[in-house]
Amino acid sequence: MLPLQELPSLDLLQSFEAVARHLSFTNAARELHITQSAVSHQIRALESYLGVSLFLRQNRRVLLSPEGQVLFPAVISAFQGLGEALEQVQESSEQQALTVAVGPQFGANWMAHRSGSIRRSRSTSTSRIWSRISRGSG
Repeated sequence: MLPLQELPSLDLLQSFEAVARHLSFTNAARELHITQSAVSHQIRALESYLGVSLFLRQNRRVLLSPEGQVLFPAVISAFQGLGEALEQVQESSEQQALTVAVGPQFGANWMAHRSGSIRRSRSTSTSRIWSRISRGSG
C-alpha cells in the first residue's frame, strides 16, 4: 500500500470518478462546477501519476480503459467509506449535544449563573440553553 503522502489528491480522484460515471468530460465538469479543460488537466495528471491511460478516447466518445475499469470501483468504494466515516463523526457530535429548556424565572436566576460552567464542563459538545415564555391554558 502506498504511503498517504504518495496518494493522488482527492480532486484528481473526484474528477476521475465523475468522468467514469458520466463517460463524459463535459458532464463531469458541469457536475463538479469546473471547466472541461480543468477536468482534462486533472485526468492527465492522474494518468501521468499512474503511468497508464484511464480512458479510451474515440472521436467524441469516452470509455474506461481496462486500468480505468479496475480503478473505478475502488474509487467509488473509497469515497463511500470516507462519506460513511464523515457521517458517523457528525452523528456522534450531534448525539453529544445538550439542550436545556427552562422557564424565564429559572433561566434568569439559577441557569444564568451556571451556564458558563455547564458549557466548560461539556467542551467537546454543543450546549443550548433556551428560555421561553409560553401562554398557559388557563
